[in-house]
Amino acid sequence: MGTLMTEGGFPMFLVLAFGLATLLLAARFARQPDGRSPAPVWSLAIVTIATTVTGVAADLAAVGHHAPRFLQEHAGDGAGYDLPRVLIQGFAESMAPAILGSTFVALAALLIAVGLLRRSPASRTGAFLAVD
Repeated sequence: MGTLMTEGGFPMFLVLAFGLATLLLAARFARQPDGRSPAPVWSLAIVTIATTVTGVAADLAAVGHHAPRFLQEHAGDGAGYDLPRVLIQGFAESMAPAILGSTFVALAALLIAVGLLRRSPASRTGAFLAVD
């Protein structure tokens, strides 16, 4: 987790905050599904997805901005840095928000499924995203 946070940079704090909020609301729905709608959880999941995409985009933009300067600064140190190596490493680090964000959304969807299965038959609407 620490490596993901370091590699993803500042956007990871937003993904973590919205992801945790989504997961907590989904857990609440799974624990007491009757009389509740999963719609607020899905709304927060969409916010988590949007924040995840924004985080990946911001990280990729940072790689594009900083890779040329990194190569210039390390040109003569004998470390063997070249553009493909720097870009691949930057791309790998930029995927950190996608890893964390998609994990939160997947776990929230699982908790929603548990809540929907736990609903009493009288309160089941038959629609996955239905608002009660």
